[in-house]
Amino acid sequence: MRVVHRVYAQLSRDVAQKQQLWLADPALSEVVTDQFQRCVGGLDEVAVVSTQVLSLGDVQDVRGLYLEADRTCRVRLNGSADPLVLQPAEAGKPAKLFVEATITQVTVENLSAVNPVQVAYVVWGDPLSV
Repeated sequence: MRVVHRVYAQLSRDVAQKQQLWLADPALSEVVTDQFQRCVGGLDEVAVVSTQVLSLGDVQDVRGLYLEADRTCRVRLNGSADPLVLQPAEAGKPAKLFVEATITQVTVENLSAVNPVQVAYVVWGDPLSV
């Protein structure tokens, strides 16, 4: 299985990006890894004022997570008491979480009493033996 990710961050003082403050090197922004055997992903809906544990499927040794949420929510990794609060930066665009780490559990908590949270995610892992 191949995992490819590209994070191309830019920071500028203006929307036209003529006054750039920082620009990631595109040559260094892509990572390609062929070291994993399994992945699982899905779409889930976290009901109002509830918590959902996401399925890790048959991936025994999870090493990465990518998650998108359409609304503000709390995400806890590995049973942590300290949540990561995901919040979309702009209306209509999802909040995103990407992490390369050993993961044993992913929990999404919806604090809204009005709207469910739509979540799309993928986890990967089970490294190949060297």
